[in-house]
Amino acid sequence: MSMQIEYSQENLVKLKRIEREAYINTNYMQMQHCESWSDVASYCECSLENLHIAFINDGYIIAACHDGFMEIVDLASSGRNMNLFEAWRFLRELGKPMFLDAREKTSYRLIKGFERRGELHIIEDTSHDWDGETFHQIKCTVAADPWLRALP
Repeated sequence: MSMQIEYSQENLVKLKRIEREAYINTNYMQMQHCESWSDVASYCECSLENLHIAFINDGYIIAACHDGFMEIVDLASSGRNMNLFEAWRFLRELGKPMFLDAREKTSYRLIKGFERRGELHIIEDTSHDWDGETFHQIKCTVAADPWLRALP
């Protein structure tokens, strides 16, 4: 069952609200100017057909499908209430190697948690500074269903 959202005006408003709340007092808001889902796809440098978005609790994951890989364009939450299983399930649905730029204080912790639990395999992890904060450029793959390992 796909977690992909419907591209409605209501969901665009929700996306922009979450981004505003998640990135308050930072320069990381990039989609506030978007008036349509085509604008969001353009920001993500992909077609609307290659744009994948899931809302998970008070957050979202935005992914853009490129040739042979997925770019996680943004992973944000307006609170601390993202369901980790649902986030991992959406990443697994994407089914391709992934690249993302993860903020050390936030999404990097989530990705490292997935790695510790065997849900993701990090292939590359290089850090850099952006606007005074540490970010990690990560290349990773989703592991086979780790929840099945516990079954007899």
